[in-house]
Amino acid sequence: MVDASLQYYDFCKVRMRGITPSMHRYLSEELPQFLSEPLASCVQTDLEIEIVDKITPSRCLSFVGPTAAFDTEHFYVFDWPEHAFPYKAAIRLRDIQDSRFYVSCEKGFDPARFFEYLLEPLVRCVALTKGVVFVHASSVIYEERTYLFPAWGHTGKTSLVLFLLDRGAMLLSDEWSILSSSGRLLSYPKAIRADGYTLRTLPALRRAQDPWRAVALSFFDFLHTLDQKWGDSRRRSVHKFLVFLLRIATSVTQFKIPTYHFQEYVPDAAPLENLFFLVRGNVAKPLLKEISLAAVVRKVAASYHYEDSYLWNSARSSDMYRYAFPEVPGELWESDLRYEEVLSQGFQASPLRRLGSLVLPKRLTTSALEEVLRLLR
Repeated sequence: MVDASLQYYDFCKVRMRGITPSMHRYLSEELPQFLSEPLASCVQTDLEIEIVDKITPSRCLSFVGPTAAFDTEHFYVFDWPEHAFPYKAAIRLRDIQDSRFYVSCEKGFDPARFFEYLLEPLVRCVALTKGVVFVHASSVIYEERTYLFPAWGHTGKTSLVLFLLDRGAMLLSDEWSILSSSGRLLSYPKAIRADGYTLRTLPALRRAQDPWRAVALSFFDFLHTLDQKWGDSRRRSVHKFLVFLLRIATSVTQFKIPTYHFQEYVPDAAPLENLFFLVRGNVAKPLLKEISLAAVVRKVAASYHYEDSYLWNSARSSDMYRYAFPEVPGELWESDLRYEEVLSQGFQASPLRRLGSLVLPKRLTTSALEEVLRLLR
């Protein structure tokens, strides 16, 4: 058990007490640039996390989904709700009014779910109160120009980023990008997750995989071909079964690429110069369409609230939770309007040169990505 801290620039400080070696190892792979030695006790933090042996919630729990519940004192998160006895984390409610979070977490809590369900959503809440937003987007510096590619999930952000990195781009972020209200993109180089869809687009990366993953990828290719053939047919039951198998195959073929594998990444910040919202469409090759800044703000905000986490979406949509705790600040739990406001400020303050909607074909190939490079130039 060790103590550690995370420092997200100047907008969020996290103190962690007694974290397990598996959690520390996971964080050192995900965010090595932000993980540091324990902060001094006199330093004020935005988020305090303490690892404990056991959390005993009250018997009067109100659930807002399979992974979240609350009582009169705490908001609870469960790592694997399908298990008979899932591990728990508890957020103390009385401290949320000060825009600070105190969290207790059981020792066996899954490190990946600790990061995805607990740490990152809380950091995003804190960031919003400081005039900083997390955008569900990839971002790079390519040929001395900064590019931001916001999109919904499984649109092609990771494939495009890896393709640009292979051609000399510098990494800012893959899954989540950080934008300040002053219009600057802050570097957030987490480990990049690639799966079968990405490897179909990048053969060189695919050839570097181990034999077992190569077998899984062949099975993924077979399922993907069947889905392409029957996806638009009337055999809905067959299509649903294929989608179910594809989800399993995608999780099996997924792997992480730590950021230290890339020799160049942006260590600090860069002004936002080019903004392209990615979508998939029935097109033969990539197309660049005009779009207004207001439309981009709405689309980016919608993708953020969808991807932010099932946990927080459940909490925000629960009338029961609102009535139980009306004193909890709305900017933390109902952040839709605040998010759009800060996002719009950041976009308007940035020295934008180009703005557009980049339509990608449903079948994303290497030649399609080459065409994207031509459009970006």
